[in-house]
Amino acid sequence: MMTILTRLSRVAALALVCWIPAGAAATVDWSARQALWEGTLDAAELELRLYRNAVELRQTSGSESSRVWLQSLLDYPVHTTREQYDAGHHLLIPVYPVATAARTTLAVWAARKEVAAIDEAVRAGRFAPTLAKAANPSALARWIETATAPDLERIATSLLEANAPPAESVLAALARRLPGSTAVLSLARSAVDAASLAALKQASLSLDLSAQYQLWSVLTDNAALAGAGWSALGQLAHRHPGAAARLWQALSDPRHGTSAARALADSRLALIDELETRLRLSGNANEQRSAALALYLRGTPAARAALERYSASARTDLQQDLARWLH
Repeated sequence: MMTILTRLSRVAALALVCWIPAGAAATVDWSARQALWEGTLDAAELELRLYRNAVELRQTSGSESSRVWLQSLLDYPVHTTREQYDAGHHLLIPVYPVATAARTTLAVWAARKEVAAIDEAVRAGRFAPTLAKAANPSALARWIETATAPDLERIATSLLEANAPPAESVLAALARRLPGSTAVLSLARSAVDAASLAALKQASLSLDLSAQYQLWSVLTDNAALAGAGWSALGQLAHRHPGAAARLWQALSDPRHGTSAARALADSRLALIDELETRLRLSGNANEQRSAALALYLRGTPAARAALERYSASARTDLQQDLARWLH
């Protein structure tokens, strides 16, 4: 027991034990604090009491006395351990990690405080674009999960005006809470990295088909993530007629025809006959090449047979590709 007392002066430790503000006794285990000073409990029992109290305090709002108490436990030494073997290494694992529990509870309180600060700023009309950029992303994402629709719109607009892509956790939370929102779709259009794409994919799992279609359609206009947008539309096409129509229409687009062809080839649509018809009858060179590419990428015997039937009368500029694909 003297280990912890070497970290606190006798006077400071006594002050911690004796200072019991009104109303605090319901949250802090004062008898454990007394035992810490007097050494009346063995190490394992004391550690259990301290650990349990540090965890239980996580459910409170975090009074000043509780905060001081937990801060005093951040350097609490480990007395009680259990043996564990991992990949041939002998490890001693704390049974009651008091310091870790105290640190976690303090972190939970800090996170709640950040969320409360965001809520106060929004309600006071102070959540400007500069604050939107500076806010802790994890705190902002947690606030978004429970905010009202009008407040969410204000937040989304502030993030958009900040002219900087939001963190992936924030983008995902907004996409879930405000599916189809103009501001959210604009934020998706400005997303630039794989993390943001992963967040949008995760968020889409909780959206209905119409909202998913809107989200992925917007992403096809995002230069950095357009391919992912088209691919997602392909996965949606058998369940949403609008997604299928958009893919067919894009075959003739010189910018997006290749991406649309890939998406169609990977979709669950029955498309061989339609692709062969477009390949033979279309007067648009981009559409013909995209249709041929989709057949090649589909890779089934029926798709190959369609390409073979067309190859004899293929346009000159497609013959080289067809020869390579059918080789």
